[in-house]
Amino acid sequence: MGSRLLSVAMGCMALGAVGFGHAEELQLLSLQEEQPGRIVATTNVFAASVPDASAFQLRLDEKHIVPAQEVKLSAIDSPRPKTSIVFSVDSNNPTRLQKQYIRDSLTTLLSSPSPQLNVALYEFGAEVKKLHDFSNNSAELIKETARLGLTTAHDDKTRLYDALKEGLAALTSRQEGSKRLLLITAGKDKGSSVSDQVIISGAQAQGLVIDAVEISNGARRDSELLQRLIKKTGGQYLIVSNKQELSKALEGLLSLSPAQTAYAVVFHYAPSKDGRLANSVRLDFAPPGAGPVISRTVDNRLSAPDIGTGSQTDSSVPTPGNKVLLWVLGAALALGVIYMLYKGMGEKRPPPPPPPPPPLPPSPPRKERDAPKAPRGGTKVLDTFPPPGQGRPAALLHCISGPTRGRQFPIDKAVYHIGASEKNELQLSDERVSGRHARVTYESGHLYLSDSESRNGTFLNGTRIVAPTVLSPNDQIRVGSTIFELLKQTNERSQTITGAEPFVP
Repeated sequence: MGSRLLSVAMGCMALGAVGFGHAEELQLLSLQEEQPGRIVATTNVFAASVPDASAFQLRLDEKHIVPAQEVKLSAIDSPRPKTSIVFSVDSNNPTRLQKQYIRDSLTTLLSSPSPQLNVALYEFGAEVKKLHDFSNNSAELIKETARLGLTTAHDDKTRLYDALKEGLAALTSRQEGSKRLLLITAGKDKGSSVSDQVIISGAQAQGLVIDAVEISNGARRDSELLQRLIKKTGGQYLIVSNKQELSKALEGLLSLSPAQTAYAVVFHYAPSKDGRLANSVRLDFAPPGAGPVISRTVDNRLSAPDIGTGSQTDSSVPTPGNKVLLWVLGAALALGVIYMLYKGMGEKRPPPPPPPPPPLPPSPPRKERDAPKAPRGGTKVLDTFPPPGQGRPAALLHCISGPTRGRQFPIDKAVYHIGASEKNELQLSDERVSGRHARVTYESGHLYLSDSESRNGTFLNGTRIVAPTVLSPNDQIRVGSTIFELLKQTNERSQTITGAEPFVP
């Protein structure tokens, strides 16, 4: 008992000490172009200190990147943020008395809700049920709370991870304000159709944190996996044993509001001389540390940048303007050569040059220890791969994260498809993977990664690709929740995969 009380006390102390333990979020209040090329974005950033300008960037037409020059306090009032929260409650494992603790604590909590708080209520056991969709109607929510845990279980399954999956899906549609997912559980999962890694990836994709309160009766439970999941999303895992501790834990979690301040983020770049407008605008915010980049798409039509001044160009995105410029320069160069030849024909030819000096004696042969000099900095030497064939792959995809972690898959075709469909060379059983998601193509000794218009995108070394991109050994490719490392083929590896069966998820 003493250790459980200590865990609750220490958990609440930690919450109070560090403040809101959730990932930093971004609310875009307005975005204005004060004059061509000068943009001011007014944002709410939930952070403990003023964010650095390097954390913000504008992306115009998906390929032109404009870094922020300045971040300063905004003169406008910062509105109170709206919060959407999903309560997901275990209805199988808690005892009858513990279920009453849950109903009483939630009823007290929801008796005086904030108008900015929208609550959705779920319970899970043999199946996942949505008791009430997002609402701030206190009476309706309390009525549904009284039904928690009253359903008789059909079997001993506790689909905890499936419940988290449903909660994440519900929060995906909530575009405004911060999002919370709070789990009340006995710490047990049994019979879920998804893994903990799927939940972690889904939460990190939304920049969303999951908190959990475990109701313990003193028996040892296998909750280490769930605790690791909560920790990886940046959430808090509290253990309680009675109604008072449960109420205190829930109130402590809900009373933590992110410190919010409105900031004016200033961008400046040279606008296009012909007055063109950008077709798409996106604001990116990269929180300090390892948090995922938070993006907000903007409907405003801003001035397109003057290429080469005031903005960077994403090299992974093909630029039609560059192709036109190269064509024009090539044509001008050809005309210049023709003109010089024509002009030279009409002039008097100069006398023939003197005979060349006698050749120098041959240099002594280079010793084996003399290695050729490395190319100068800035020159990238692309790795080449052998042509793929049955039993002779061009390279290997080594799974370093995901359901097939540790396995290697040979790229043994010139066009190697990856996706959820059985028609792919590499089939992945993952709800975040499209039927035809991505492909690796072999051409002239090189491998190229392309996205096949997937729903969730294909990522190379952490960056979403929008055009065919050349691959190098040790590159990391993310498809859905699976990450592969590209390995160059060797004779030793070739022996390990000869005769390997095709992948079956």
